[in-house]
Amino acid sequence: MRARVDSAATARSVALVAVMLALSLAAAVGVLEMPPWPREAGAPAGIFSAERAMRHVERLAREPRPLGSTAHARARIYLLDQLRELGLEAEVQTGVGLRQRAGRIVGAQVHNVVGRLRGSGAGDAVLLVAHYDSRSNTPGAGDDASGVATILELLRARRSTGEAAVNDLLVLFADAEEIGLFGARIFAAEHRWAADARVVLNFEARGRNGRSLMFETGPGSAGTVPVLGSSSRPSASSLSADVYRRMPNDTDFSAFRDRGLPGLNFAFIGDLSAYHSSLDTPGRLSRSSLQHQGEQGLAALRELADADLDALGRAGEAVFFDVAGRRLVTYPTSWAVPMAVLPLLLFVVWALGAGREESWIRGLVAWVAGLTGGASAGWLFWIALERFAPGFLRSPYGLPYDTILPFASLVVLAFSAASLVYGAGRARAGDLGLASGTVLGWAFLGLAAAWFLPGGSHLFLWPALVAVGVLFACRRLTGSARLALLIVPVVPAVVLWSPVARLLTDSLTLRAAPVICLAVALPLGLLAPHLGLLSERSPVAKALGLAVVAVGMTTVAIVGDRPDPETPRVSALFQLVDADSGVATWLSPDESPGSWVTGILGPGAERGAYPDLLPAGPDAEVLRAAAGAPSLPPPEADLVADEEDDGSRRLTLRLRSRRGAPTLRVVASAIVQIGAVTVAGRRLEIDDPSAPVDLTFYGLPASGVEVGLEMLDRQPVEMKLLDRTWGLPEDTPRRPPDTIPSTSWWSDTVWVGRTVWQ
Repeated sequence: MRARVDSAATARSVALVAVMLALSLAAAVGVLEMPPWPREAGAPAGIFSAERAMRHVERLAREPRPLGSTAHARARIYLLDQLRELGLEAEVQTGVGLRQRAGRIVGAQVHNVVGRLRGSGAGDAVLLVAHYDSRSNTPGAGDDASGVATILELLRARRSTGEAAVNDLLVLFADAEEIGLFGARIFAAEHRWAADARVVLNFEARGRNGRSLMFETGPGSAGTVPVLGSSSRPSASSLSADVYRRMPNDTDFSAFRDRGLPGLNFAFIGDLSAYHSSLDTPGRLSRSSLQHQGEQGLAALRELADADLDALGRAGEAVFFDVAGRRLVTYPTSWAVPMAVLPLLLFVVWALGAGREESWIRGLVAWVAGLTGGASAGWLFWIALERFAPGFLRSPYGLPYDTILPFASLVVLAFSAASLVYGAGRARAGDLGLASGTVLGWAFLGLAAAWFLPGGSHLFLWPALVAVGVLFACRRLTGSARLALLIVPVVPAVVLWSPVARLLTDSLTLRAAPVICLAVALPLGLLAPHLGLLSERSPVAKALGLAVVAVGMTTVAIVGDRPDPETPRVSALFQLVDADSGVATWLSPDESPGSWVTGILGPGAERGAYPDLLPAGPDAEVLRAAAGAPSLPPPEADLVADEEDDGSRRLTLRLRSRRGAPTLRVVASAIVQIGAVTVAGRRLEIDDPSAPVDLTFYGLPASGVEVGLEMLDRQPVEMKLLDRTWGLPEDTPRRPPDTIPSTSWWSDTVWVGRTVWQ
């Protein structure tokens, strides 16, 4: 009797060690994957220094630099001078871009800063890309002054070695990325140097901290990804590349990827609250993230300097991933499916010899229930936050500023669901049944991933292979010895999956709480025998206890959260001046306006539709209040030509802003059918001629822009003509320190408009 008690105690100790090992390993991987310490300004000349790069960030990100602003023009001059000081041929490429999407037309006059450093070869070039424009309400230190500074420091480090490279270096500081990738697309289509580019490295940011992830590749990833292998901290995942390829998101990299150019796209994405907001300042930008981005870029640049660039695009595709940020693993994508079949075949061999199929079937059912329970817990978590703590979700994207405790709560909730399911399931399936059912589930998911999402197949393949091998080794083991051996598959699962859970939190945010919990629940399935043993006596009570801990951690985060300059509330306010009526109106789309907005709007504010002069969609509502009658001149539409041909009409106008606004919008009504629009010589056929033509033009020159309308009949056309400047009127009360502008293009702007007939 005494031996049985000791055996049970030993088994519980082994189970507890397994859980503690998994948690410790996840923490260790998190530490290993942290970006490196920034190198000081006095570091050796041939290495990348974040402190040296920060000098450029501080110069560029003193203030917002939206397209057409004075700060935007100053940044362009600064970059041109920097390239020339570094010994590059440098010039400004000016062009006009035009695109149509979802019934809206956007145009822009862009000014790319382009440079070239000649190599000793035939002219094949490595293209380095970052964009230098920002949104209107952000200094854009991360997005994308950090990318620009990375390239300048890479060039300095490369030049300082005195080594002659075979391949040329092309540099594109692209304009108008925030408007729609106009600068990159114009360079790719029109610049004389674009045809020489053979591979592209793009540097971006969607936040202010975290490791820099190489998250997207062009064609031929098997040739380009290995160039990161010489980096001391490679950070890359074919999972993110596969997922990003299926998303509607774009960066400047898309302009070159779509043309078949191989390449690598880098970004750090920690702390979404800084993205496109006034919090994206040089003082808040992580020097470590900048260092990590630069070190990987420099490693890639060294490998590509003398490489056969033409061979890169012919290399095929690869599955790739880093191991705890220390080692890069790559193999051909064509291996994914054959390799994924292997765990299933081995499991069948094991099952034929083991018998008792009812136990592993029950284990498979328990594993599915554990995943379902974890995802359900995450869904309930987010619903509860939205319902009971809306003030906690006040960052610019409706999320908590601090995600550490909420993320920890999701991990605990996944443990809670796993404890309940596996504690109840152990009596029916047994330790080996839980383990084998989990292995079968992983093997099935691995095969599905290899077929539908090969870039993510490694996440299932390697834990499944290790786990099925352990099943064979467990045939002659029982009790504590078996439990101890079943710990082994947890190691590759935690090493591969703990970074995924954190990446999902950064990329998809806490709104994806069910998916985050699922990413935690998957490796927990390999701990099913251990969690089942620890919870079998009272699974409900222990699951509830863990749930209480999760709720408590989140409650602590909510109670301790207060608006302040570090974690401010967000408000949106702009002004519209109707030149026809001489009336100015304050407008705010805030659903729950704070005291600053309500103080400006006054007690007479009413919620309703947008003014007719400023169409914003049929379902849009806004708070409106009178703002006096300022004397601002409206934009003008000068007639250039009015021609008729066989019943159709071609109307050409020069539109300009009398107050020097950088943005102009014209909405031509559907009184007539408009078949095509020409903007600055670029013609675009209209998708729906019966709908209003809604054109916004950025970077408006002082001389204006020529716009032509091709109408299908000879009828007068009504046009709502508006221009927009950045910033509120000078006499507007300043925001309190705990309030910042919205990330919207509308916030903190002044519109002046009129209705004209032609």
